[in-house]
Amino acid sequence: KNFKNKNILIEKPLFEKEYLVSLKANKYLVGYNLRFHPLINLIKKKINKKKIWFYKVFSSSYLPYWRKNIHYSKSASSMKKYGGGALLELSHELDFSIYLLGDLNPSKSMKKKLSDLNINVEDIYEFSGFNKNKTYFDISANFFSKNKAREIIIEGKNLSIKADLIKNEMKIIENNKEKKIKLKKFNINKTYSMEHNELISGKLNRACTLIEGKKVLKLIEKINKLS
Repeated sequence: KNFKNKNILIEKPLFEKEYLVSLKANKYLVGYNLRFHPLINLIKKKINKKKIWFYKVFSSSYLPYWRKNIHYSKSASSMKKYGGGALLELSHELDFSIYLLGDLNPSKSMKKKLSDLNINVEDIYEFSGFNKNKTYFDISANFFSKNKAREIIIEGKNLSIKADLIKNEMKIIENNKEKKIKLKKFNINKTYSMEHNELISGKLNRACTLIEGKKVLKLIEKINKLS
């Protein structure tokens, strides 16, 4: 009602579930900043038009370490009524996987609370299946582990990739030649400024669009139905 022809950035995920809503007055983007990580975009270039057999993502963190200004049990992340839980909170992995592989069609999924955290939502999810190119994917994330990790492993024809988004390093074996990449001066927080700079410039290339944000929600709905 108040703005027109603006670039509006919405915190991820777009909603806590799918809604039938028409947003046309502005350009609406969803805050999946990991799309701007240089390693993610290098992977995207490397796997383009390549036959990829296997794709695995693993993410782990510890919810009580997330915020210093509030006890984890009082945060929205730990409460179902506020849209908490691992699947919604750790949906970056869903978005950048769609960004890299295209639409995902899970055939198996698991979503549970396994730990002793004082929460009423799931603290882990895992799902697997194939995309339209018959790439097998397995994506898992939790927020009960003190072993912090965010890793991507890809295997394909004449191509093997292992990326660590925490250490900002990646190993690529292509046609039997190994290459190691280390982003020494890069901090993952830079992805936020990169995202905002793109929105301010108006040249939208990597930012998650409204349609793409809805795709993440549809994937979340599929996972929920299978779990």
